[in-house]
Amino acid sequence: MGYLFMSASVRNHPRKYLLIYDGNCRLCSIVKNKLSIKDSEENTQFMPYETKEAMQILGKKYLSLIHI
Repeated sequence: MGYLFMSASVRNHPRKYLLIYDGNCRLCSIVKNKLSIKDSEENTQFMPYETKEAMQILGKKYLSLIHI
């Protein structure tokens, strides 16, 4: 099972929204692809949870979001 994390107005990001998704989850990746198609104004940045940048942005929340 995957998860999506959406945050408005994330610092140091040129786009309005940041969506962090589980890159290993097929459902999350499908949803991310559908959302990116709908985001014609490119207001959203999509980032896999597994990246170092996602870890830095989430900080202490990073480990609490890990699932098995």
